[in-house]
Amino acid sequence: MQDGQYVVSDRVADCVQGAPMGLAAEIVAKLAARESQTDAVYSEAIVQRLTDAVLTDNATLIEALKPDMRRARISPAMLADIYIPEAARRLGRAWEDDTLTFADVTIGTVRLQSILRDISSDWASDARKMAQLGGSILLLLPEREHHTLGPLVVTGQLRRRGISVCLQLATADGEWKSMLRRRHFDGVIISVGWEGKLAAAAQLVATIKHLTKGKMPVAVGGAVLTRFDAILTCDGADIVTNDLDCALHTLGLSANASRASDGA
Repeated sequence: MQDGQYVVSDRVADCVQGAPMGLAAEIVAKLAARESQTDAVYSEAIVQRLTDAVLTDNATLIEALKPDMRRARISPAMLADIYIPEAARRLGRAWEDDTLTFADVTIGTVRLQSILRDISSDWASDARKMAQLGGSILLLLPEREHHTLGPLVVTGQLRRRGISVCLQLATADGEWKSMLRRRHFDGVIISVGWEGKLAAAAQLVATIKHLTKGKMPVAVGGAVLTRFDAILTCDGADIVTNDLDCALHTLGLSANASRASDGA
């Protein structure tokens, strides 16, 4: 391994916005506690500059990063799946260590989400064009679940596979039910940030199965799965996993769906 290169996981990073302080502490602490895996490599210098940049209101710092990321061959997909989650983890650890305030972490996370939305706009367009090939997913969060960065990362990963995604964040109960009745989806993914929302997730699964007469496949995943040594279950779900390819296979969608170019 070259100097300045570190191994991290490409699994979803989650943070919290607008949550009560107790819940915020719970989720951000979990974010900070995640252990690195050995399936992706990042540049320490660039990820630290990204982390520093989102903690300031100086937009030129992020702009100044772009040519360096191009020279390092960091693609938009790598930025979305590796660098932004790692920056979020660092914000969480800094808050846990009392070197950043919760306001700092929240503002930094909002800026990371803004970057993610900017780079993923083309993926959304590509997914709409290829929807017949890749299928369509409804991505839901349980009621009062406040983590948003992780589901946005997953949305980008799905769209790069050519899958159309309808992401529902903090949506009223009746809205997503109406959407499920009116629109065609090949499956539902429920993202759960912490264990206190597992019962709500199970209720969501039960409601979806009832509304679709048991025909709609449902996958459950999210940051909650990183908190337990044992594999969690969720009553009624067809699969509980953070492995996106396994989830797609269970939902009847090809894990080999078309991917957008990883070019920077």
